[in-house]
Amino acid sequence: MNIMDIFEHLNIALSKAINLSSRSSIAWVLMDSNSSLIDFNASKAGECTSTLPQTILNYSHLVNKLYISVEPTSGFFNLSELTETIEQSSIQEIIIGHKLDPNVNDDYWPTWCNSWPGKISISEHPGISDKISLGIVKLKKHNLPWVTAVSAANFSGASIKLNDLIGEFGFLSFVNDLCRQATAILVSKFHKKSLERILENEKKDEHLDSYQILDTDKIQSILRHCASEYKSHVVIFCDMKTLAYLIDNDLVDEIVHHTKNTKSNKMFRSIKQYDQQSETLLKLQDWALLQSSILGDCSQTTLSRQTRVIDTNESKRRLN
Repeated sequence: MNIMDIFEHLNIALSKAINLSSRSSIAWVLMDSNSSLIDFNASKAGECTSTLPQTILNYSHLVNKLYISVEPTSGFFNLSELTETIEQSSIQEIIIGHKLDPNVNDDYWPTWCNSWPGKISISEHPGISDKISLGIVKLKKHNLPWVTAVSAANFSGASIKLNDLIGEFGFLSFVNDLCRQATAILVSKFHKKSLERILENEKKDEHLDSYQILDTDKIQSILRHCASEYKSHVVIFCDMKTLAYLIDNDLVDEIVHHTKNTKSNKMFRSIKQYDQQSETLLKLQDWALLQSSILGDCSQTTLSRQTRVIDTNESKRRLN
């Protein structure tokens, strides 16, 4: 079989994974000895840890090659069940999309690999697998989840409510998709009612935890708690003062900021009374612009720390 056919199999699984969570998901593909597709699937990282072993078991005498988008590691995989199932199957080759830093991965999988007689290789074209492993890598390396902050302000830099963006083209679907992909949500008091209104008709994900930020000093402990439960992608809907706190304390990896000219003087006064944030300064010297777009009368800008830059265009090119 042509190598491009194999990439096509991987892309199908990776496309499903990135739809589930663009920052923290796992994809896998089972192929036979001719590299023909047997089955594929994906899940959010930390969920459905027994699904892959069960899939292997279903095709144990047929499967020859196994692709996994990230190197298996504790908390995100049931390692004993996975390795036992592989040993009992006809798998001869395992292909890893993203290899974890040996300093952050536990010993179980590498030790098992050294004794397993089959071939283990690292994909030469990681692309999307790197992107969807960001949450896993961050949690393993820093014991914190990948954090995406969503903020909104007027031209003076003062916070505006999410309600003021509801009418802008694509904003509702953006928020709904982001919440669907997250494993936990934090929301500042300023945005709590707006977010509840936006999500009131959405089916609640049973795995999705939600926390209100009452004190910025508690944010890190909430994130540590999320990490302890292997919830590796957290979305924070924050006012500008909270965003500044997240940036100053290195608690955010990615920012999706919205800017809109609010013409209502009454609304502007209420914002000023609430948090006095028209003078909030964000320390963005070490941040890089990933993309920007227009949503109706609102601009949407996505930023990432330069040390954690995600080339979304490159990822899309590799996927295509």
